[in-house]
Amino acid sequence: MTTLMTTYLGKSDFALNNAGILQSYAVGSYEKFVLDEEVNRILMRLNKGIDISDTKASKVFEEIKKAGPLGNYLSGRTPKEYRDEHHLSAIFNKTAGDPTQIFEEVGDIRERASKQVEARLASYKAPDLTKKQQEILNRYLPESEKF
Repeated sequence: MTTLMTTYLGKSDFALNNAGILQSYAVGSYEKFVLDEEVNRILMRLNKGIDISDTKASKVFEEIKKAGPLGNYLSGRTPKEYRDEHHLSAIFNKTAGDPTQIFEEVGDIRERASKQVEARLASYKAPDLTKKQQEILNRYLPESEKF
């Protein structure tokens, strides 16, 4: 996260191989790849910034005025805008409360990442290859694996 943050905040155009890497490229991990993807999403959202234009601000202030001092302005369109303005992670758990109970409900982060990897592998469909691609691959494949 901290390594990539400078990349994103510096508005870099390109970051090479920043997901799934362990032990200085000696090892890779599908689970770490999924977690690193999530870190990239968080940083992309952070890099996008917050819309504080006059149009947006006046809309929010109108909602607050309508609700009044004892009302709730966080209803109506606000939940949709909240989802648009915040990154809601499917992997990282931000639930507050008793850690033991939360762990029992959602499991640990490695389990959640593993489930995503398993789901992706199960839904993977190999792309169709052209005749030329098959010919090129057949040069390197063992007899039992050729097209």
